[in-house]
Amino acid sequence: MWTQAKKLLTVVTLAALAIITAVAMSRSASFYGSTPSREEITTLPENYRPPIEELDPQTVKVKVTSNQAIRCVQDVWPSVAGVSADATLIRDVLSGRVLWLLEYKVDGAVIVSALVDAERGKVISLADFRRSARVDNIKNTDKAVAIAANLLEKLGVELSQVSNPTVAIRRIPNTDLSQEIIYEVQWRQVYKGIQVMGGIVLVEIDAETLSPVGFSTLLLDVNNVDINASISKEQAVNVAKNFVENAGCKVGEVIDAQLVIGRPNYYWEGSPTELGDPALMWNVLLKDGAGKRIDVWVDAKTGSVVGGTLYR
Repeated sequence: MWTQAKKLLTVVTLAALAIITAVAMSRSASFYGSTPSREEITTLPENYRPPIEELDPQTVKVKVTSNQAIRCVQDVWPSVAGVSADATLIRDVLSGRVLWLLEYKVDGAVIVSALVDAERGKVISLADFRRSARVDNIKNTDKAVAIAANLLEKLGVELSQVSNPTVAIRRIPNTDLSQEIIYEVQWRQVYKGIQVMGGIVLVEIDAETLSPVGFSTLLLDVNNVDINASISKEQAVNVAKNFVENAGCKVGEVIDAQLVIGRPNYYWEGSPTELGDPALMWNVLLKDGAGKRIDVWVDAKTGSVVGGTLYR
């Protein structure tokens, strides 16, 4: 059960921060490259706690019941109608969201997993494991985008504040020496020309049947974010360098600094806690003396360090 939850939650929290990663439902790129595996991230603090907490629905009151969540999934994915589902109430520690994890099983095997927002009744992520995908009948990225866009229209997903879609082809080896071919169509959230870290829409398509087999939608509410930075790029870089050096780590190279909108993850304060509200910040990419990458997030208004990631 937790493997499926981690697969879905990795997509839900995708690229909002890289302190937590698990086996991803997809291998979609993070904001500055592929999302690192857990092994690629430095040893986590001793007080680290998992990003998923199981909740007791008898004591934790939510607006959406498990039965209502099941109906929400059936509305967007009719093929699960009549299939029994196990429902588990969970909390994503990072986003603070309380979610229903629904697992639809046939003969004990999970065929579909979905995450439903327990407050809004919205299906935010779904993976259908009933896939053929041995033959590529798409062979055209425009066709893949059209299939994905058609699904998102049915889901009511608004794509007015996103980048142009990118398409990746994922080939997964199977035990019978064949390959599972999945097209991944991805949109990144953009607000007034600024990239929104963690804002993503993703659709996976079976290359053989041309049918969507999964999706994830996470568009942050950033309409109240002031995009006028008080801290310059140069100032942010200096803040990041001083922060890293004061922590006893030599800065070997400044890779880049990008103005972004994201939810502070307070990585340097220890155990992951709930993310902060969306804010304008500088994502400063550094390398230490050994060539390890360090990302430092600097609040573009106050100059405070509000998060980042340390890689192996």
